[in-house]
Amino acid sequence: TFTVAALWTADSGSGGVVWKFSARMLANDDPIDSALGTEQASTDTLLAAGDVHESPTTSSITPSGTAAASRLMALKIARWPANAGDTLAADARLIGLRIFW
Repeated sequence: TFTVAALWTADSGSGGVVWKFSARMLANDDPIDSALGTEQASTDTLLAAGDVHESPTTSSITPSGTAAASRLMALKIARWPANAGDTLAADARLIGLRIFW
């Protein structure tokens, strides 16, 4: 398992942003469109436009598939605007990730 924190910014607005993450481990000859593991979310609040924001770390993310050395991990990252905690009425721009193993 691993956890993730999103590094992000927005040019304007106020409110919260919800990011969601899920993952899949892939080996040679695995189908790319295989199901991902259970999503985990992180909610953060815009403090100041144009500043770097680091979201709280997610709960543990368990990728689907089998984790092993040299396997590819596909990580799906999305903003979750349908979530009640996502109240920022502006574009949120993902800058990077902190991944904790």
